[in-house]
Amino acid sequence: MLTTQYLGPMPRIRPLAAFVLVIGCLLCDASALAAAGSREDRSASGQEQTEESEATELGGVASPRNEGRSVEGVRDESGALVPAVDDRPRERIYQLVESGPSLRSRVIEAMVESGDEAYIPVLIEAFRGLQMGLVGGTATEYAEALEALSGESFGLDWSAWVLWYGATDIEPPEGFTGWKGQLLSGIDPRFALFLRDGIPSRIRVEEILWGGVPVDGIPPLENAPMIPGSVADYLLPDEPVFGIEINGDARAYPLRIIDNHEMANDIVGGVPISLAYCTLCGAAIAYEGVASNGETYRFGTSGFLYRSNKLMYDRSTFTLWNQLTGRPVLGRLADSDISLTVIPTVLSSWSDWLARHPDTLVLDRETGIYSAEFYTPGVLYGAYFASPETMFPVWTQDARLAQKDFVYTLFLQGAPKAYDVEALADAVVVNDRVGETDVVLVAPRGTSEVRGNDRS
Repeated sequence: MLTTQYLGPMPRIRPLAAFVLVIGCLLCDASALAAAGSREDRSASGQEQTEESEATELGGVASPRNEGRSVEGVRDESGALVPAVDDRPRERIYQLVESGPSLRSRVIEAMVESGDEAYIPVLIEAFRGLQMGLVGGTATEYAEALEALSGESFGLDWSAWVLWYGATDIEPPEGFTGWKGQLLSGIDPRFALFLRDGIPSRIRVEEILWGGVPVDGIPPLENAPMIPGSVADYLLPDEPVFGIEINGDARAYPLRIIDNHEMANDIVGGVPISLAYCTLCGAAIAYEGVASNGETYRFGTSGFLYRSNKLMYDRSTFTLWNQLTGRPVLGRLADSDISLTVIPTVLSSWSDWLARHPDTLVLDRETGIYSAEFYTPGVLYGAYFASPETMFPVWTQDARLAQKDFVYTLFLQGAPKAYDVEALADAVVVNDRVGETDVVLVAPRGTSEVRGNDRS
């Protein structure tokens, strides 16, 4: 028997749901620092390791900035030594971001003269690096090179280059992953532990974007304190919460708090869980901490996005995982069939959840991370969801619905299907087939609740 429920998005319609996505969404604690190998801690203890040994332990190949990239220069008429442009693509891309203005300009010129499209994702990444203060040069310099190599005319519009590139089958040069990791390590050294040469990948590394924060810069909740729902007077009746019940243990995670953390690692009914929330998609999905391989994983926020959806990471292997699918996509585990089990999650108004679960626990505002007054409902992403645009470029588009329309989704026998919540409410009853299962969806009049039942 399949039973799921949905009561649409807030504040327009009251929510009570199992699984919510947005069309077009595809945006440190001590254990994370230990997994990443905190340089400060190791220096203090006299046990400093190199990036090479870190990468060896995690899998893949280290890409230190200076290894194997010493290129003899040439003498000009005055006898001064002028660095030469390396003719090896792998080494040339490092020269692009590590050299001074004169050599950088000649490297870009050499890339254009080669006619090799593989340099296009490198130049797009360097263009973005310029915007973030990681590399030198000018926007015009990178844009003109991109136009010369691609034949396109997107000028200084970095987002347009990203959207165009996503639809191509161009592949970057060898060593691109490690190069990108080293480039972004200028923001957070731990980014180089995610992006390493030689590691398995299920996604295009070019499509991984920095989301604006370092590793766990949005701090996950770790077994955060709970209080009885009966005394949680800080919550408003119509306020949205994510509800989970396992083995009679009911718990509510208010959106106003989860908005500020995006990840809650907890134990519910004796089961370790990770509630992963993508603020840019409006999608919260809970997974069992014990994966299909029998190993228990704790998750954090990588700081990266894939098609504007959160990429989480496990603290055991520093593998990146897709928040929507619960599968590893880049890192040591990415070439395995490991998956996470989805735990039913209800998106509900606080009053409805409390009425159905009078003994529920709910997150205390005193999380131990921010002050209670910090958690104000609707502050962080109200303007974002009021806008029709995404914060980051996403090349995969579907014109059937607006990018931020809420949908009710089913995933049965490997077959996904999304239903427009507004259309379901208008239809009241929908008979359908998903995978090999006949289903009926019911949205009672006067509400936005959707019930899904197996008709077999």
